Amino acid sequence: MSWIIGGSLLGLAVVAVATWLVMGSLDKGNTSDVDASTVFSTEPDTPPPLAEDQITPDEKRFKKDIADALEAQTGFLDDGCAVFEKFLAAKSTAELESLVRTPEVTVPRMRAWYATHERKPQAAKEMPYGGGVSVQGFIGIMLVRLDDYSVQSAALEKTPEGYLVDWESWVAWCSMDWHELFEKRPTEPVEVRVRCSLGNYYNRQFDDDRKWLSVRLIHPSSERTIYGYIARDATSLIRSLTNFENRDQSFFTLKIHYPENAVADNQVIISECVQTGWVRQGDAGSAENKTLSPNTSDE
Repeated sequence: MSWIIGGSLLGLAVVAVATWLVMGSLDKGNTSDVDASTVFSTEPDTPPPLAEDQITPDEKRFKKDIADALEAQTGFLDDGCAVFEKFLAAKSTAELESLVRTPEVTVPRMRAWYATHERKPQAAKEMPYGGGVSVQGFIGIMLVRLDDYSVQSAALEKTPEGYLVDWESWVAWCSMDWHELFEKRPTEPVEVRVRCSLGNYYNRQFDDDRKWLSVRLIHPSSERTIYGYIARDATSLIRSLTNFENRDQSFFTLKIHYPENAVADNQVIISECVQTGWVRQGDAGSAENKTLSPNTSDE
């Protein structure tokens, strides 16, 4: 029996010595900074990035596109929003003139516009509203929630002078005031920025739906609707406006005019689609869309 006890004591002594040696080695290794969860990690090692000469041309273009998009959005959020805050806070037309794009075109329009439209300084409650920014080329577009809780779309262009505001799209500029159209009934083309949807109103001079396509035109400054009509044989003009067929409303810049001896103040002829959207591209009047006579075919 004594040899069993002696053997047991010897075994315990060996275990104790081994434990002391292990603990001593851990102390010397200073493992207090070691994250135990990583000792037995089963996560694979992250592969090193590919060398530049190992990336395909398509991968390089894709990588550059992503980097450019991120840089554009970051610049827009930082610099573009700062410019738009100044634009909203401006107390006079003169203060706006250095903040708008294409000033040679826009400044005369602004001066004429604010001669009959009141302007008050505003502030943004949230910009961009919803956090989203769309950047296409040099144009960035965002939603802005104003201090009166209304929400509008704002567009800015990146130029060598910095970001500048597209004023025409902000105010939905028309070459004749929307309210004046009903009174003056111009027979010469007028440029308007409107929301469009397919209409079904055929009456008076436009009662033949085989000859005309009805389009409902809405301007944000008024609750009064104008119905525009496109000649059915103006096929390219109809094609340029087909984007609204699958939507409740689409944004367009159009040219419209009243027929001779118009009998209604809310029915006009659509003679040209200047562009999709309200942000003017290039110089004023440079749109290459063909102006179509309502009674002639372009094909």
